[in-house]
Amino acid sequence: MKKGFKVILVVFAAVLLTSCGVTSVIVPKAINTVNTVTFADLNLERNDYEILSTVSASAVVEAVYTSNSMKVSDPDGEFSLNYMYGKSGWVCHHKGVARLGYLSSDYSYDPSEVMSPEDVARRLAMYRIINIANQNGADGIVEPTVSTNVEQQGKTIVLKSTVVAKIIKLKTDE
Repeated sequence: MKKGFKVILVVFAAVLLTSCGVTSVIVPKAINTVNTVTFADLNLERNDYEILSTVSASAVVEAVYTSNSMKVSDPDGEFSLNYMYGKSGWVCHHKGVARLGYLSSDYSYDPSEVMSPEDVARRLAMYRIINIANQNGADGIVEPTVSTNVEQQGKTIVLKSTVVAKIIKLKTDE
């Protein structure tokens, strides 16, 4: 990605997120949260838990910017968020449901978070890994690592977030 474009993208995102004219945006979203800890914080002996597996989940989000709009969408068509700047500030038109996952330490209900394509990609990947943990009967997610790659394909910015974590099951006395 060219350096000049990165600067323009960062400036546009800063203006977008700090604009005084941003209107409240209510986007239909399904939310998962999960508690996370590091191995050091667990303070458990190795025989107190079982690592079920190391799992990963990814999410891809596409963003298209123009001078007065931004569209953030899932390439599979599950949702799209179309932000347009007009006389009354930023307005969002949306389709579908944005499925977002949060670690317990980073949950907030700040509507401006769904205006950031990177946050949307990260939260969608987190939602998916939480579902994987639930499907495997895990009690928790340990040491999640989130990475996001960004590339430009024509006028479209493609963001891919991947979450990798260990899922664990606590052993009980039963």
